[in-house]
Amino acid sequence: MDVHVKQLGLYNFLFGLISLLLIPPLLIYLGGFTGLYNLAGDLIVTVVIASAIAFHLLLAIPCILFGYLVQKYSEVARSGLIIVSALNLLNLPFGSILGGYGLWVLLSEETEPLFSKPASQINKAS
Repeated sequence: MDVHVKQLGLYNFLFGLISLLLIPPLLIYLGGFTGLYNLAGDLIVTVVIASAIAFHLLLAIPCILFGYLVQKYSEVARSGLIIVSALNLLNLPFGSILGGYGLWVLLSEETEPLFSKPASQINKAS
């Protein structure tokens, strides 16, 4: 199960990093939220899209941070990534897949002992 934890950390790290690298330039290209409104032409559609973008950006930094730390078997990172994974279920479509995988990995009974051992023992056992 340690392979899944490492992969989950990597996937969350990359998901957050890609979000931070792609969304701001896309917003700038579109002209910000005003340009998004002009493109959509409807206030309700603009609010829904802007909320989804803001939610995605809000989760990007915790994805990067906890994705990195969960690879080091930090119990705090595990707890944080469980919360981020649950919130990512609302982040369609890729966040939902990542969130479901994250909850499966982090809430499995086989994963719990990995986070209670010191990291040096886990690396020797692998």
